[in-house]
Amino acid sequence: MSLSFSSSVPARKKVHSDGFSYFSLTADAFGGLVDPILNLDHFRMSERPFPPRPFAGFAAVTAVLESSPAGFIGRDHLGFRAEIGPGGFYGLVSGKGMVAEEKPVPSGQPCEGIHVSINLSAKDKREPPRSFFLAPNDVKEWKPNPALRGRVYLGKLAGAESKAALPSPFSFFEFHLRPKMSATPRVLSESGGLVYLLKGKLRLSSGDAVVPLEAMHAVGFASGEKDTELLVESIEESHFIFLSGKSLREPAITHGGFVMTKQSEIEEAIARYQAGEMGKLDSEG
Repeated sequence: MSLSFSSSVPARKKVHSDGFSYFSLTADAFGGLVDPILNLDHFRMSERPFPPRPFAGFAAVTAVLESSPAGFIGRDHLGFRAEIGPGGFYGLVSGKGMVAEEKPVPSGQPCEGIHVSINLSAKDKREPPRSFFLAPNDVKEWKPNPALRGRVYLGKLAGAESKAALPSPFSFFEFHLRPKMSATPRVLSESGGLVYLLKGKLRLSSGDAVVPLEAMHAVGFASGEKDTELLVESIEESHFIFLSGKSLREPAITHGGFVMTKQSEIEEAIARYQAGEMGKLDSEG
C-alpha cells in the first residue's frame, strides 16, 4: 500500500522581531495528512521571543542545527534547565499543564533550529508534564556510507534508536544526502508526517506516486493500514527533516499555548493556569 501525498507547500517567512524570525508550516496547509503534527517552524533567534508562558495538551520539540552559531536555554517551572548546543535536542510534553520558556544563550550569536509542535491524545493531555534534552553527543546517527547520514532525535532508524520518546510513537530524523543518493525511512501504519527540505532538491515516491521537492518547501504524507517505506532520492546535495507519527484523528482546538479537543477544555485550562495550578516561572536574566 502506497502513501498519500500533499502537493509541495512553501514555508512562509514570519518576522516576530529583529531578533526572532522563522519559516512556518502549519497542518492546515497539508489537507489533513500530517496529523498529529500541528506545525513546524524553521527559526533563527538572537533574542528571547517570549517570556515564560503556559502550555498544555501538546508536545514541542526543538533540534538545534549543527551549523547553528549558538544554542539556547530551555527551562520549566518544575526545575528543569538545560543549555542545548548546536546538534542538541530539547522537548517538552506539556500534558495537563506547565510553564516554560526558550531563550538564546547570552553570547549574542543567533540560534538556528527546527521547532515542531505535536498534538497529544486526549488521554495524554491529562498526564503530568515533563521536559527532556539530548546533548549533541547523545543524538544517535545512522551512517551506512559516506554519502548518507541520518540523525535520530526521536524514533528508530535502522539500528540507531533515540533515548528520547513522546507518549505515542513519533519519528524525527535529520538527513544529509550527497547527490544521487536515497533514503527509505519507514512510515508506520495509520500515520501522518512530512518532509521539509532545507537545502537541495529531492524526489519523493511511494508506489506510483512521485512528488518533487525544492528547498524551503515541504510535502505531507499519510499511510494506510500497513507500514510502508518512503523513498527519498536526492537530485543534488540535500539536507532535510523527516517527521512521522501515529494519527490521532481527534479535534485540535488551539488557544495560545493550549491544545485541547473541546472549547470547554480550553476554558478549563485557562482557569487552571490562572489559579496557579500549572506552576510559575519567573524571567531569568
